[in-house]
Amino acid sequence: MPSWFQRKPDVKPTIDSLRFDAADWTYQGEQEAGRLRVWQTPGGDPVALYFFDVAPTIPDRSLGELCDFYRSGIKAAGAEMVECALEPVAGATAIRMLMKAPQQPSGRFY
Repeated sequence: MPSWFQRKPDVKPTIDSLRFDAADWTYQGEQEAGRLRVWQTPGGDPVALYFFDVAPTIPDRSLGELCDFYRSGIKAAGAEMVECALEPVAGATAIRMLMKAPQQPSGRFY
């Protein structure tokens, strides 16, 4: 596992732990202190960052059942699942999912 997935035991994650390039977006503010930040893209689309200070809880289902659950929601949105797996991340189990969706006028978004 890459070292950047390893949580350091003495570090408590916060909303500031996640960083990404939002240089071209307009910051709309922290809607809920320490929990929700919102930006707006140049095209007017909102982008929200939600922070939950709890370990993920994966329902007690088989991998096949979990993938089927997510696949049905993705399909309803007009997209397609490429991959679905359970992965250990920082001492917890997370779902890794890749999807693809058609883009207009051509191409795909992954």
